[in-house]
Amino acid sequence: MTRVGREKHHYLNPVPIRRLHDRWLDKYRARAADALLDLQRALERPAAAEGNGLGGGSGAGPVGPISRRGPGE
Repeated sequence: MTRVGREKHHYLNPVPIRRLHDRWLDKYRARAADALLDLQRALERPAAAEGNGLGGGSGAGPVGPISRRGPGE
């Protein structure tokens, strides 16, 4: 804190704030980076090795097969 006339100027030390930020967010940042690397690997696999080029080979990925049906079908 410094005084200039009647005013008080308060300053924050950014180092402890940055350490707290890094400690809380590094685990989430690592998960996001891992997910992006997994996506990159899946997209860069040769299509012939997977059969349909969409990954999974059997057509039943983590979401499952996609079917398009209209109403009432």
